[in-house]
Amino acid sequence: MYRRIGYEIHESRLPARRSLRESDAGESDGEVMRAVELEKRFPDLIRVPEPLIEHDIVAFTAGNPALLANGWSDLRGHTVCARMGILLVEDKLQDVPNVRIEMAEESEQVFRMLKAGRCDYAVLPRAAWIEAQQAGIGGLTEASPVLLHFTAYHFVNRRRAMLVPHLAAVLRQLRAEGFIARAQADLDAAISVARAESGYSR
Repeated sequence: MYRRIGYEIHESRLPARRSLRESDAGESDGEVMRAVELEKRFPDLIRVPEPLIEHDIVAFTAGNPALLANGWSDLRGHTVCARMGILLVEDKLQDVPNVRIEMAEESEQVFRMLKAGRCDYAVLPRAAWIEAQQAGIGGLTEASPVLLHFTAYHFVNRRRAMLVPHLAAVLRQLRAEGFIARAQADLDAAISVARAESGYSR
């Protein structure tokens, strides 16, 4: 995307909350992918108004698969582990009464807390299966149904706002060329492989 408008980029992998602080302050130029709700909390981050990848938020367990028929409200009375900086999850959990929340900076840490019995559920994007696989963490299951479906967008700091129309135009081109659909399919396939290799199937 950036290459097509003549820019070279450098990616920094940071804990989600620290990444937000740095991009909001202009210490970095933006966020690769975040939910649309970000713009309500961080007005100095400007959304490129073309969708990227679709994601699901799910509840992981370390035992038998659970049924959350009533969604978030079924987490009431439980301890939930989550990753700092995933604002959708943080906000939703704050609305659940009588829930105890344990936070960690990385998905791997969240999974290890779940496996150690420090929480009943770990609420993360479904793509966290890939991180569990990479960390060699098995014995996980996924509650059903999905807690939340959302679309990710690219955000830039306000000082890079002049790039937004150009990035949006490129994203429309990439969608027309099938690139976005292939990226979505690749992500979905990687999640399926990670789930299977973690010993979980449904």
